[in-house]
Amino acid sequence: MFLLIKGIFDISVAFMTKDEFELWWLQLILGLIEILLAFWVAGDFREKAILLVIYVGIIALSRGITEIFVAFKLKGLRRRLAAV
Repeated sequence: MFLLIKGIFDISVAFMTKDEFELWWLQLILGLIEILLAFWVAGDFREKAILLVIYVGIIALSRGITEIFVAFKLKGLRRRLAAV
């Protein structure tokens, strides 16, 4: 459920910031991947331990990619402020 909501949020933010940030497409791709992973994780796993490990790994990967995206946004904002 978390990945689905976060994916929808990332896609909507990507479209809203399309004119302001040149790397908006990266957040769009991340949102699409999160939605796909949400449906994949919702599948039936035979062992619940495998599901837990996969889910934690997906959340960690998603958070790491999001943090990298935010870092690029802040770097771009820093350049814009320096130019003004």
